[in-house]
This record gives sequence, C-alpha cells and structure tokens, in this order.
Amino acid sequence: MDTSPIRAALLSCGEEGATACVGHALWAQGALAFKRGDVQDVTWEDQRVWARVRAKGVSYRSEIEYASSLPFPHLRLKCACFLNGDCTHAAALLQCAIDNVFSASEERTRQPAWNRDLEILLSTDGGESLGLVIDAHDPADPVWLTPVRLNKDHLPPRRLSWAELAQSRWGGVIDALAPEQLKLLRRLYQCSRKSQGYISTGYDVCLDSLGTEAPRWLYRLQCGGITLLTPQFQRFHFELSSSRLVIDMNLTEKNLELTYHRHYVTRTNEEIPFPRRAPHMSLTFCDGGDGAISDEDIDDEVLPNQIVQIPTKSVGDFLFKWLPLLREHFECISSTGTFPVEGCQPKLRIILHPKNRMYAQIEWALEYHLGNKHFRVVLPPQTKISQLDQDIQGDFNDAHALLRHYFASASLHPSVQGLLISLPQVPAFIQEIGTWPLSSVCWDIDDSLRKLTLSEETATVTAAIEATDSPDWWGLHVAIQVGNEQIPISRVLKALSSGEEYIRVTDGRWARLEGVDVERLRVLLRGAAQLTRSRSIDDIRLHTSQLGLWESLSQTVDVAQEDLQWRSRTQGLKQLALSAQSHTDHDQDPRLRPYQLEGRNWLHSRISSGFGCILADDMGLGKTRQVLAAIDALREEGSLESPVLILVPTSVISSWADEAASCFPQLRTCVLRASHQRNPHAWDDIPQSNIVITSHTLFRMDHLLWSKHSLSGLVIDEAQVLKNPRTILYRSVKELHVPWRICMSGTPIENSLEDLWALMSLSVPGLLSTHAHFNEKFRRPIEGTQQDSALELLHTLIAPFILRRTKEEVTPELPDRIETLLPVPLEGRQRQIYDRYLTRERARLLRIQLNNEGSQGRFEVLAALTRLRQLSLDPALVDERYEGVGSAKINLLCSHLEQIVPAGHQVLVFSQFVSFLERIDTALKQRGISCLLLEGKTRKREEVIAKFRRGEESVFLISLKAGGVGLTLTEADYVYIMDPWWNPSVEAQAINRAHRIGQDRAVNVYRLVAQDTIEEKVCQLQAHKQRLIDTVVDDVGDGGTQGMDIDQLIELLGAGE
Repeated sequence: MDTSPIRAALLSCGEEGATACVGHALWAQGALAFKRGDVQDVTWEDQRVWARVRAKGVSYRSEIEYASSLPFPHLRLKCACFLNGDCTHAAALLQCAIDNVFSASEERTRQPAWNRDLEILLSTDGGESLGLVIDAHDPADPVWLTPVRLNKDHLPPRRLSWAELAQSRWGGVIDALAPEQLKLLRRLYQCSRKSQGYISTGYDVCLDSLGTEAPRWLYRLQCGGITLLTPQFQRFHFELSSSRLVIDMNLTEKNLELTYHRHYVTRTNEEIPFPRRAPHMSLTFCDGGDGAISDEDIDDEVLPNQIVQIPTKSVGDFLFKWLPLLREHFECISSTGTFPVEGCQPKLRIILHPKNRMYAQIEWALEYHLGNKHFRVVLPPQTKISQLDQDIQGDFNDAHALLRHYFASASLHPSVQGLLISLPQVPAFIQEIGTWPLSSVCWDIDDSLRKLTLSEETATVTAAIEATDSPDWWGLHVAIQVGNEQIPISRVLKALSSGEEYIRVTDGRWARLEGVDVERLRVLLRGAAQLTRSRSIDDIRLHTSQLGLWESLSQTVDVAQEDLQWRSRTQGLKQLALSAQSHTDHDQDPRLRPYQLEGRNWLHSRISSGFGCILADDMGLGKTRQVLAAIDALREEGSLESPVLILVPTSVISSWADEAASCFPQLRTCVLRASHQRNPHAWDDIPQSNIVITSHTLFRMDHLLWSKHSLSGLVIDEAQVLKNPRTILYRSVKELHVPWRICMSGTPIENSLEDLWALMSLSVPGLLSTHAHFNEKFRRPIEGTQQDSALELLHTLIAPFILRRTKEEVTPELPDRIETLLPVPLEGRQRQIYDRYLTRERARLLRIQLNNEGSQGRFEVLAALTRLRQLSLDPALVDERYEGVGSAKINLLCSHLEQIVPAGHQVLVFSQFVSFLERIDTALKQRGISCLLLEGKTRKREEVIAKFRRGEESVFLISLKAGGVGLTLTEADYVYIMDPWWNPSVEAQAINRAHRIGQDRAVNVYRLVAQDTIEEKVCQLQAHKQRLIDTVVDDVGDGGTQGMDIDQLIELLGAGE
C-alpha cells in the first residue's frame, strides 16, 4: 500500500526535523498542549492534515500541508490564530500528526508479514472495510450505488452518503475507514460526474452513469476489497464473461497458501437465471438483480498478483479472524480440496500456562481440526462473546459458570479476560479440576505446571554478622532458610508486601512463609541500609556503633549467627543489666548509690570499648560522681595513659573540683580558670594529671592548643550548649581527636530532635548518619506525623548509648515535689498598658506577615514577644515612665514570702530577666526581707552561694542563665518560677537545684503565669516540647523559639483573645 504524501513527509521528518522546523520552545509547548488533549477532530487527506486545537476559551483550525516546493521536510504549517502557523497550536498538531504516523508504522511493523499481506489484499490498512450496495432489482429505475461501512461485530452494515465520502468536511466520519478503499470510491464518484450518462440527483451515484466502463469499475472494486452487496446486504455476485475472481486456499505441510487469481469458467450452454440485458453498461444482470456478468473479458491490469503464505502455527488465527472477512469480500475455493473454505466448527479449550515467575494464567482458545491436523487460536481479551458461534457461546457460558466456583475474582458476566492464579495454588487447583464435569470443553495444562510442588519444610529467618576488611565495619546478611536453600531477604519482603504467602525455592518448588515479622524486618533492614548508604538490604555494612540494630534484629529472626570478632568487640555493650550486675555483686563502693554504681559500670563498659555515650539522668541524680567514678575505674585498670578533658559551665568548675577532691582523691586534677594567654603556667600540670577541668568558653578560646595535646577522652557537662552544629564551640569539640566523648545532659532534647542528633554526632559519630538524612528519616516523621516505625528505629539505634533515669525510678526516698500553677490576674493600670501594647504589636506584625520581611521581620517579632512578656511582669521593664504602676507578680510573691520566711523556710526565686530580679530585690527589702542575687555579673559567686547555704539569707534571687545549672541548693524547699520560659527543660533544671539528692523536705514549686497574656501561650508551647522529650528520650530522652517560623511566632500574639 502506498503512503500518502503528507504521511510520508511526516515519517521522514520525525521529531528531530519537527524540532528544527518550529524551534525547541514551540515544540515543547506544543507537546504540553498535545498531552493535555487540546488537539481534536483530526482529519487526514492525501496532501494535508488538519484539526481543531483548543486554546483559552476558543478553538483554532490548524493545518499541516505537504508542499514539495518547500525545502525539507516539505511541510507548511497554518493556523487561524493571528500568528498564522508560528504558534503553539500548529506545533501541537505537528506533535499529534507525527505521533500518529509513527504509531501506525510501528503497529504495521509488529504485525506478521502475512497479516499485512491480507490487509493489502483487502485494501483496509487496518481501517474499517467498505462495501457498495448495488440496487438492480427494478428494470425501470437506474442501478443506484450506495456506499456502506461494514461492522466488525457482525452487525448490519451502516449506510453512508456520497456527500460524507466526497467532502473532507465530514472528517469525523471517514477517519476510521480503510484509506485505499475510500480513495477508490471517491474516484468512482468523480468518474460518475464526468460521464455523459450522468443524472443530476444531488450526491447520488448510479451505475448507469459509468456507461460501458461499469464492468471495469465493478472489477476494480472487487480487486480493491470492496464488498459488493444487494439491498438486503447479501453478496452481489459479479463475474466476467469467462472468469471470476477467487481466492484459492490450499494447505501444505509447511503453510496455508492463498492465491488471488481468475478462475476461468466455460459458459457454453450455461443457463443464466432470470437474465436482463443492459447493453449500455455491457452487463447482463441475473437472479433478479442479485448478480451481474460482464459481456466481455477484462485484461489483468488491475488484478494484484498476490500470493499469501500463512505459517501452520498461525492457521488458527486465520480461521478465526480472516476467513470470515475474505468470504464476505471474495469467492473462496480450494482447488486441491485441502482446506475447508466454508469453515469448520471449532472446539472450546481452556489453557493453563505460566504467565511469569509468580503467576499462571487461564486463557480461552478455539481449536480447529482439519483431518489429522489441529490449529489453535487464543482468543484476545477484547473478543466479544456475541462474535462466537452459537454452540461455542453455550459452551463458554457453561465453563465460565463453573470457573466462578474456583475464582472469586472471576467476573459474573462471561468474558474472555484471562484469569490469574498464583503458582503455589496451582497444584491444588489442578487436583480440583481433575473432576471437570463439562466434556465439551477440555483443559490444556502446561507440563511445567503439573510439576509444581509445595515444600513441607518450615521457612526460618536467619541473620549473620561477619567481619570485613575494616575493623569497625561488619557485613550483615539476612535470608530465609528452607531446607538447604537460602533465599535473599529482599525477595521475601517483596513477596510478603504483595500479600503473597509462598515463595519460590527452586524451579517447581514453593515454600510457605509463616511467622515472618515482615514489618519489623523491613523497618530495621531499611533503616540500616539507609544509615550506612548500602545499595541493597541483601548486602548491608553495619558499623560497630549500630549494635542496637543487630540486637533488635537478632530478637526478630529465628537464627542469629555472630562472628567471634563481633562478639568480642561488643561484649561490654550488650546488656546494661548484665554488665551492671557483674560489677555490682563484687564491687560495692560506699561513695556510690546502687543506681550510680550501675551508671558508672555502664559508662565504663562503653568508654573502655572505645565508644562515647550520653548520660541523660534526671537533674540531681549525681551525673558528676558517676562520670568521675568511671574515669577512676580506668585509672585503676592502668588504661588512663593521658588526661581526660572535662568541659563544664563556668559556674560549676569549683563543684567539679570539690567533688573530685572529696570523693576521688586519687585522681590527679588540674583546674584551668583562665585562658592560656592569661595564665600559660597553669597548663604545665596537664601532662601529669588524670583529669583537666575547664569551662566551655575557655576551651573555645584555646581549642587550637588542645588539638596538640594527647587526651584519653572528653567529657562535656551540660552538653545541651552544643545543640547547634553551626557554633564555634560545637565545631571545636567535633574537630578534637579523642578516643571517646561523654555528653552529660539532663535535657538532651530542648527544642527538637535536632538537639539529640547534635549530641549523638559528638558522642557516637555516624550512628545517626548525616544531619540532612536524620531530618528526612527521623525528625520530620516523628515530630510531624508521629510515625511509630521511625520512632522505634530511633530507639533501637540510640538505646545502647544513652542512659536516662528519673528521680522517681532510682530515688524513691527523695521527698515529693509539689508543683502549683498560680494564675496571676493583671488589674487596673497594668492590664490597660498590656492590652494597648498588644493591639499595637499585632498591627505592626500583621504588616510584617503581609510583606514577608524575612529575617528582619523575625527579629521584630521576637522583640515584640519579649516586650509583651516583660509587660506581663512589670510595665517598668519596658518604659521607666511606668515606674509607679506596680507589678501583680511582685505583690503576690511578697505576700507569700511574708508568710514563708518567718516560718524558717528558704526560697529560690528564678527569672529570665535580671532587671526584674532587681525590682523584686528592691520590693523585698522595702518589706524587710533580705535576699541574695545571683546573675551573670555577680562577683565571688562561690561566696554568695555559700552564704545562702549557711542560712544567712532566706531568699535567693537567681537568673535562669546564671544559676539554672550546676548548683546544689538543697537547703531551699520553696521555688518560685516568676516567668515561664519557652523550654520546659530550662525550668526543670532550675527546680532541680533544690529537688535533688540531699534534700530531706518536700519541695514546693510555684509557677506564676499572668492570666490572658502571652505567658499562657508559652505554657502551651512548653507542653508540646515536653511530650516530644517524653516520647523520644524517656522511652529509651535556652533558644526556645529556635526553629519556629515567623508565622508560628506571630501566632503566639493571639494571647489575650
């Protein structure tokens, strides 16, 4: 079949040529429009293709025309829009046209050669076939010709008008028609209009108008595959005077051969039924107009010399699909009598064959018996039951009804859609259909499926950890063991995730998966693979620090095999209880409480194995003494070859030194209270010392010098100061090369899980992977959607390296802590001033939110929040003009202390604002209550603290920043928190200055919160952060607004509504 010029030009053009034709930008825009479905009503002609292309609120007619005068690719683009072809609409049509011609070309390429030959023989090119009704029944009327479209579903043909075929504006009607047949009918129409016998009746065509060319046209129509029909849609028999066109079908050993030729006949003495001469058309009509014979023969110029050879394996397909079509269009014979041209009755077969490695498929087929030969065709899924023979339809309905008993997924309505059955279910299914009751429908089961068996052996999950070339990296391999066969765990997880109950062991043998904890295995293995950047869960490299993963995994699998080197390397880390018990039973230490001895042993087991850790015990449980005891144990073993550096807040340097001197005098201690520049001689004692105590600030100043010293380890007290990885202090600690690091913090999480990552990255580097990976896999899922799987994996990882005990767990003898929230109403002038400022700040910050002012806006929001917090305390903190307004909180505190102090109680009063503490100091002294003040600028801190502890003063005013950590003030039994801080951990630190070991009285804690102010919002934020801390740390554990975006900060200004 010849390709039209426009299609040939588009094929040769291709996408590369089209891009060069319209440009890359237009081609890309056109591709988007085509994918959106903007190209509609595409119409093809020989020289052009056109369509309607949708735009915003309108459609444009776009056209592509073949123009041989233009350079390659010989295409002219046109459009009704004002750009006239240089537009997205024309580019979209070009995209659509090229896609169409290449799809059609690929479809023809995929078809077997004989399939294409038959399409050429029928002139369909894959389109719908055409027919021509010849109405020659009434001798008094012209012989009218009416085109029809033949339906593939054996429905009556649909009549077409010549106007539909002759005019291109009926594109939607003719798009699906066979192009060559359409072209032939159009030429017939044109020829009828040029004939001298033309009868003007609109678009109608009569055979008479063709004159003596009528026989030649009927012959051409036959050769072109156009079916000639009577008005009753029966075949119109047309024959030449001495021959007729036939398709000769003969079956050989190798193929079925179809030959299209003239079959010569002798008409001597032949009686023609009911003849009627039509000499003006050189025809003799017969059978009352149901046929015609040409008066003369016609040469062979239009007869295709076609021989089609169909392979034996495709004969079934030919019998089902093509033979009925050929019989409709041509007279079919078998000159050797080897092929039943009238068709043969097939038998229905059900085929069960392997679909892939997991499923078998049930398909329907028809089987034809020709002598001793059998030909089969598998029915395509789109086959309609109505297309089948009546007997076959009955068998199919019966068989389908039976199959519904075996397959819940089978449609209630009969359909030839294939049914899938998992391979492990095949043996039982074959056994069930062994008593198939329908004799007219047989089964054809593939031999490989008959050999399938189910293993009786139980599947066990095995995990093995093996040594690698690197001393700290180990190979982790998990598999399913069935007999002597091992199946990779990735295959098992994939099968279980798909809901499968069996897995292939070897060819033909399947095993049942029972008792495999798929979800826990998936979480652990994928977590390990992601943390270590392993490409597959079948080949994971595990770091020694990820012991927790192996411990959880070994409890999940059936068999766990440990390498001896791994067991030796991790023996000291495996069980806290076992480790602690082994020491506790034989090594009582009067300096340590039982839980402290357990903590010392836990620390010792980690650092002696070369690991760091986090000691996250509650404030007041003696973390200092536990760490010093663990270092002293190293000294006793002789493994402390160089000093341990201890970094502490400036305020507790003396406390650490005193604790070491009083409880562990054998530890040689060096205390650095000044930088190297100010006191270089103090550094001379470092090499002879066991521990060196200095402050965070001094270490940051001298960190380059510390890198030149050999250290056995590093201890960081109040390690939450390192929660920001971008600070100089964090980087300085990170860059210091030491065998291990211990992070001490009663609040390892203050604001978010990023705090925990920062401490873990120092104590156990690499355990939680990179900062970005941790945020993606842990922080966002846990903080955002509360994913249990991510939280469980995090617990698994950190459990061996974080020790967290609360006072309630280990010191039941500690007196109660009674916490009371005291709402403080603002009254009179203070209320008016607060409300006025609140309204003003809201208006200003609304502008910031609308203008999206970024970092500057965030600064202004924080400043506004601070002003409102200060107004809740005392308006004079914001503006000196309000000096005489007074403070509701100070009045309430003074009234309480006037009752408490005379009774002999000592009191701690905490606030973030030093200026507020100074106003409290003034108010108390006016009432005759003396007090002490501790803030960042306080000189002789130890003397001030000692004075309170000796009972010389009853009230101690303390800044949260200066005295919230590192102090032991168990002499106090009343604590007042004057203003809530963003972070509950900071307040807890302050309270635990009094409620800690050594306290023998109940501690009363009062939190003062101004009613209907921003302080109530702060309390809500505290509750949210406390839930996060309880969830992550306790189940294993300043900068309160860090990480909040500007909208969240502005939301806090809803206070007072």
